[in-house]
Amino acid sequence: MKRIIDGMSPEQIATGWDYSQEDILDYLESICKPVPNWEDDVSERSPVPCWVGDDLEQLKSHLYIGLICFVNQTWSSPYFCVPLVGASSIERYRWKHARPISPDECWQPTKQGELR
Repeated sequence: MKRIIDGMSPEQIATGWDYSQEDILDYLESICKPVPNWEDDVSERSPVPCWVGDDLEQLKSHLYIGLICFVNQTWSSPYFCVPLVGASSIERYRWKHARPISPDECWQPTKQGELR
């Protein structure tokens, strides 16, 4: 992480930071990266498997899953997906809520699958 002093000139260090609060804020914003978000990685070429729903209760129930391939936060249902085939999918393409499926929620091998 870059410190404020790392971006200062020798004159600024010698005389102190002689700028307005806004200049300091602008400088700090220029050296800080935004917190990464899963939605930043969504694309048609790299869809994200998610639990989806139109309300939080539906989302928490893990009733529907979909591959989120597009997000537009200006839409009332911002998560666009291609539904997965199976018992828990329906012919829906836009959802109000989505949460990525964690690796812990995916199938894990058990002893039942071991050869004897």
